[in-house]
Amino acid sequence: MTKFKREEIPLDDMQALGLHDGKNLLLDNTQLQNLLSGNITQFIQLNNVKIENDNKVSLDAKLSLRRKPDGSAGLFIHPIYKDMKQHPDLSPEENQAFAKGGIYSKTTAAYGKIISHGEAPFEFDEGNKESYYVELEKQNGEKKFVWGIGLKSALESSRHEIGDQVQLSVTGKELVKTQDKKGNWIEAERLGWDIKPIEQSKKKEHTVIYEYDPETKSFVSLPQEYVKHIEEINGMPLTEEQKRRYKEGKKITMPDGTSVQASPASKDLIRSDKNLLILSMVLDGGLSYMLYRGIKAIENKGKQKQQRENEYSKGYEDALKKVQTDLERKQARFPNDKTIAQDINIVKQESTRISPSNTVGRNIESNGVNDPELVKDARERNQKNQTTGAGISTEPAVNRENTSTKQKR
Repeated sequence: MTKFKREEIPLDDMQALGLHDGKNLLLDNTQLQNLLSGNITQFIQLNNVKIENDNKVSLDAKLSLRRKPDGSAGLFIHPIYKDMKQHPDLSPEENQAFAKGGIYSKTTAAYGKIISHGEAPFEFDEGNKESYYVELEKQNGEKKFVWGIGLKSALESSRHEIGDQVQLSVTGKELVKTQDKKGNWIEAERLGWDIKPIEQSKKKEHTVIYEYDPETKSFVSLPQEYVKHIEEINGMPLTEEQKRRYKEGKKITMPDGTSVQASPASKDLIRSDKNLLILSMVLDGGLSYMLYRGIKAIENKGKQKQQRENEYSKGYEDALKKVQTDLERKQARFPNDKTIAQDINIVKQESTRISPSNTVGRNIESNGVNDPELVKDARERNQKNQTTGAGISTEPAVNRENTSTKQKR
């Protein structure tokens, strides 16, 4: 599934970067699919790039496509900066906090009942600067903290109090008077906020996930609507709470210990403590299984990550069988496709690694899990799958990094 069509790629921009020769795009299939999927590419060498006075330079940079305000596709370049590049949509405090590493979400529109508000270090982290928060609760009980120094003055101006139903919205950047570390009054940019009573027909919410990319020394952002809608990970269904947390850029952990997190700076937009994942997502009315390999790690590979690699669930074993069956069908249709053959070998090796005869792997159900409700849910899901015996339809693999299969509900 792609977010952009090939004909939407701005060819003039690609030609200016030396990636179009006037007839063809000079990208390999993996780079092209990453662009069309809305992902950020790995480093691409750009040659003969025109700069001021028609001078030409060569540089390494990452590329991505994003929608511009007019709806067209814009090409974004992520070069390597000498110093940290400030993100224009983040406050100075947020730029400083986010650059420490990790993945953060920033809300620019939200609604609900005010249940608390006040001053605190950003994200309640004592290492961050002071900020201001408003805690909202929606009618379904879902709670959210919205952060921004400008919220304090906006709340005072609106005269709203705890218990009021409100809509919070960012209005843009504005200059304000503030004190520096020495106590001197200076002008600084802050995000302005508007707080109004909720209008049911106009209520909105919007969140953007940010990640600092140390390779380019810049921030990469991902609107929440572009985060993958995951139903299962390695055959284990996500709870509604896990789906919400994942969409907000929070790390989630499955019953077998597998951890995943949405990642704007990763080419597949996901990080994990496992090198291989099978993600199930609802696409075009069916449940599609996507095989991801070579995933960027959440943490450095060490003893804990190696332990995660050696754990699996019964659902993971079943998901591997489904993917292998579909890949073998594809191989019969496309016998000369080396990518399919490579994926089959990877799936077979993984199946062998976790087989009962291999003492390296361990099954989560035989070793116990701290959350019995999740295990119960996984067992019921597995029994349902075995009872229905649903088949999988086939479709060509889209690129070397993932293979999808589709199972109609």
